Amino acid sequence: MYRNKKISMAVPCLNEAKLIVKTLDNVPEYVDRIYVIDDGSTDGTGKIVQSYAKNDKRVKLIVNKVNRGNGYSVVRAFKESIREGYDINCIVAGDNQCRQEYLSNMIDEVIDDHCDYAKANRFAHVKELQQMPKFRKVANIFMSFINKFATGYYSVFDPLNSFSATRVSTLEQLELDDISPRYDFENSYLLHLYLVNARVKDIAVPALYGEEKSTIKLLPYTLRTSRTLFKSFWKRIYYKYVLFSLHPIALFFVIGFVLFLVGLIYGIILLVNSLQVGHEPSSAATVMIFVVPFIVGIQFLLQALVLDIQNEPK
Repeated sequence: MYRNKKISMAVPCLNEAKLIVKTLDNVPEYVDRIYVIDDGSTDGTGKIVQSYAKNDKRVKLIVNKVNRGNGYSVVRAFKESIREGYDINCIVAGDNQCRQEYLSNMIDEVIDDHCDYAKANRFAHVKELQQMPKFRKVANIFMSFINKFATGYYSVFDPLNSFSATRVSTLEQLELDDISPRYDFENSYLLHLYLVNARVKDIAVPALYGEEKSTIKLLPYTLRTSRTLFKSFWKRIYYKYVLFSLHPIALFFVIGFVLFLVGLIYGIILLVNSLQVGHEPSSAATVMIFVVPFIVGIQFLLQALVLDIQNEPK
């Protein structure tokens, strides 16, 4: 236990035979239960965990017979934490990439009721961040930026980092089966936390890169996740500002988006026509038909954005 709270941990892993023992060796003593989810590994990871569990009774192996995805594995641990009555559930990657000595910092924030979900932010430590591959760093920054709009957590950065601690009572409020099962889990998870007004806080944790090798192909991942985030944005607006309570933010976003799109399309048409040989210049009135909805649309979108930022769960 930690400060009279029962702590559980989810350790999703796929083909981590080389690093899973190091990961488990670094788990703090105050963690009461360790759910290791073997997501269809083919390198004997499950057998290694079974052998490890003989000496550490906290370890409970959960096996996905086929690869189901990182999100699916973590959700299985969430359900076990709820069923077995733990107070806080933590997520630690099985590749020994998480600085577990910082785990207590996140748990403290949850126990002290400063947030419902505390997550690591590797970008707060510039020196250690230099270890991160440049392409991966750029992808993380890009995803962090669009994630703010999609999830409504504008103060959160480094959303691809799932090293975290969550209040189990908050997990009980989520539609767990609706959370994305694959590698866009973190983004989907944040969206579902937002829908129950969960408070989220970043905790500075240095980046750690050692023997692990990421299996994520960043370009396909970024494109796939960008589509997910675009859908998540409109889903969030619908649920939060239309279904749960009709709010002007929804009207501002929709009206602004429509006016912006109409102005943009009409402006492109005018530009294409003006480039044709012999085409007469457009009149001022014609140009204003493009300019007015375009500018008004931007104003509506900016107003909606300001209100949405102010509405972030605190």
